[in-house]
Amino acid sequence: MTEQEQLHQAIASLEEQRPILGDAVVDTTITALQEKLSQLDQPTQNHLATKTAQRKQVSILFANITGMATVADSLPDTNILNLMNLLWRRLDSAITNQDGMIDKHMGEAVMGLFGVPVAHEDDAERAIRAALQMRAALSDFISARTRTDDQLSQTELGHLRGLQIRIGINTGPVMLGRVGSSDEYTVIGDAVNVASRLEKTAPPGGILIAHDTYMLVHDRFNVEPLGLITIRGRSEPIQVYLVLGIKPRLFYASGRGVEGVETRMVGRDAELKMLQGMLQQAVKDRVGQILTISGDAGVGKSRLVHEFNNWVRALPYEVPVFKGRTYQQISQLPFSLIRDILATYFEIQDNDSPVVAEEKLVQGMAQFMGQQTDDVRLRANIIGQLIGLDLSTKVQSLGQTGEAPQLRAAAYEYLATLFEVIAEHNSAVLLFLEDLHWSDDASLDFIRYLAESCQKAPLLIIGVTRPQDGQQTGGGYRERPLPGTKIHLENLSKEESQQLVVEILQKLPEIPTDLSDLILLQAEGNPFYVEELIKVLIEDGVIIAGQEQWQLRRNQLTEVRVPPNITSVLQGRLDRLTNMERLTLQRASVVGRVFWDTAVFQMNLAADEPLTHNQTRTALQALEKREMIFRRQSSGFAGTNAYVFKHAILHQVTYESVLLRARPIYHKQVADWLAQQSGERISEYAGTIAEHYELAEEKSTAAELYEMAGQRSQDTFNLEMATIYFCRSLALLTDMSHYALWQLRLQED
Repeated sequence: MTEQEQLHQAIASLEEQRPILGDAVVDTTITALQEKLSQLDQPTQNHLATKTAQRKQVSILFANITGMATVADSLPDTNILNLMNLLWRRLDSAITNQDGMIDKHMGEAVMGLFGVPVAHEDDAERAIRAALQMRAALSDFISARTRTDDQLSQTELGHLRGLQIRIGINTGPVMLGRVGSSDEYTVIGDAVNVASRLEKTAPPGGILIAHDTYMLVHDRFNVEPLGLITIRGRSEPIQVYLVLGIKPRLFYASGRGVEGVETRMVGRDAELKMLQGMLQQAVKDRVGQILTISGDAGVGKSRLVHEFNNWVRALPYEVPVFKGRTYQQISQLPFSLIRDILATYFEIQDNDSPVVAEEKLVQGMAQFMGQQTDDVRLRANIIGQLIGLDLSTKVQSLGQTGEAPQLRAAAYEYLATLFEVIAEHNSAVLLFLEDLHWSDDASLDFIRYLAESCQKAPLLIIGVTRPQDGQQTGGGYRERPLPGTKIHLENLSKEESQQLVVEILQKLPEIPTDLSDLILLQAEGNPFYVEELIKVLIEDGVIIAGQEQWQLRRNQLTEVRVPPNITSVLQGRLDRLTNMERLTLQRASVVGRVFWDTAVFQMNLAADEPLTHNQTRTALQALEKREMIFRRQSSGFAGTNAYVFKHAILHQVTYESVLLRARPIYHKQVADWLAQQSGERISEYAGTIAEHYELAEEKSTAAELYEMAGQRSQDTFNLEMATIYFCRSLALLTDMSHYALWQLRLQED
């Protein structure tokens, strides 16, 4: 569901919990949510209303109901229209509930988009969850109609039971914009065609996904490889997979790392020793501890926690481990993190009935609190009601009444007592909290209460979060971070990154310098980026991953594309920018990873919808505050400020989002600006200016400047670069006599 829909759902959920949370809490929270809702409505409308087309990675879902024509032929027109409206209402809800957008209906088919208008890190996962829900919704719809509709004949019921759904999902770059006389907002691109072909290939009742989608979700869903299929317009066939179902929830994603390679953790020994020391102190002194680990996405927070958890499991004494994760989709739901902690430990599934969920919670608590008694059941029911298991009638039937604040306080006390009892009967208790940056206020409030209550119990609470940039938080953690010790993980050093590359590529007979340099230059010390870049090299056939030994096709080692996983993370950040910030960042990316404010001023002023200097300056300040760019101490050009993108891949993803048709225009503007700024020193910047003119399709000007850059490199005895520039100049020349002279000169050199 969209973030707005999440807020609406959160408001509805709060109303349901008013009896236990109380009017004061509910009214205050709902007011805050409604303010947030009003703030969000405008940006989303801006995304859809803007006339500016966009390039971005999107997950596309095509679904088709088979057998609908037979049903339509056997029913009166009015009946079939009512039937289809009821059915599509359910199927469409499955898409929108996962934050998807209905692109269009086409008779018996629907096209849904995930990542539009705003991208999320898990759009591919949301698309598959929507597909599974659509399949279940169709089954439930058929069951309900065949049970209750006494106006249908046996033949008509048989036709209705024959309805099945085929679904195809693909993820890839598309162009978004408004097309046609109706000004319809839609997507165009090869990725759309592939998704449509997958739907037509899928078996009835089947969900097919392409390889790019599989690589984003293979640690979350069970799939069956179905081999290769051909797609019209594509020279190479694509691998497809049949989705079988959802994998059990995992705290540490098994999809991390490179398949077939076991690697040691690199560069986090000091932090691991700190965690070990804190647990040992908790065990020895019987005291509570709380620690927060922060760091950018992919920097290794989860891997550190995973290695610490492995160390704990190898201890000679038992330490119960509770784990909870916050999800962006439910970041506004009160106590969603606490619910996940208990659901994970006591194996309460999302589709468990209230009766089953209650029994799992009661039995789980009883194993720590003693035999099942009315008191344990009462405690479990009050806790269950707090976390949204809808056990209010159970609470009342057990004779527990009172005002909401008293019930809420009782739930806090019972939960804290549960952890204290577990700690008393064990050497220590561990509580891992992942993705606190998405956490709701109520969950964080309880965690603070728990830490305060268990100061004299060996409970070690470890939270994991990202630095807050004002874009990606449920609100609570940014405003009131948890107390206790803080660890911030920085990127790995060059030496540590090199060690990680050697670990992952251990099956290569040798690792050429150009291979490791290519990976290190792109990853810039981020372990996740290192892993994903190597995965892409394997997928693209540059590295052949054999069982015992790997091979490198060195002649194909030129550049590496941005992995879809990394694109998803960074695109989510780009889409949460304001329109002014996004356009400014996109135009800055055309200048280069290092760019100058006055160049962006000119580009923004020359745009179809111009931005003033003040607007651009405000956008740059906001981007700097979000730590997407940083100002450099020196500029190189008088009267300008130089900035640098925080990460090379962020720069690349931003540039890839710039429309293809707009790039030549922007590159021409940048080239003209650089030529003007460099003045008499143009030869120093000739290579860079030439590249911009080449991308602007100004070939003759680019050739002249490459020649100038080659001459300067030759004069400074950099013969390798001189040869490169002269060759690039030759490739652009159309004057054959000039071409022949340059060929002779190269041979002489």
